[in-house]
Amino acid sequence: MRIHLLDLAIVIVYLLGVTALGVYFRGKQRDVRDYFLGGRTAPWWALAFSIVATETSTLTIIGTPALAYSGNMTFLQVGVRTTLWDDS
Repeated sequence: MRIHLLDLAIVIVYLLGVTALGVYFRGKQRDVRDYFLGGRTAPWWALAFSIVATETSTLTIIGTPALAYSGNMTFLQVGVRTTLWDDS
């Protein structure tokens, strides 16, 4: 199996783009506190989406269907509840 030239070009452009974004946003950080707190400039809705995304991590997305398939349908409600009703 060989990688095609177009696929390789897409991967290289993606890596260069991610690196460029990192270099651009790095310049706005003065210290470690800015790194972890983002200068306290993020809006509340962005933080809410970040929390929900963290709660429904890749492990949950992959593990929930596997548990449901094995017969334990009770854990399936966690993904649905977190997606629809986040009352934290």
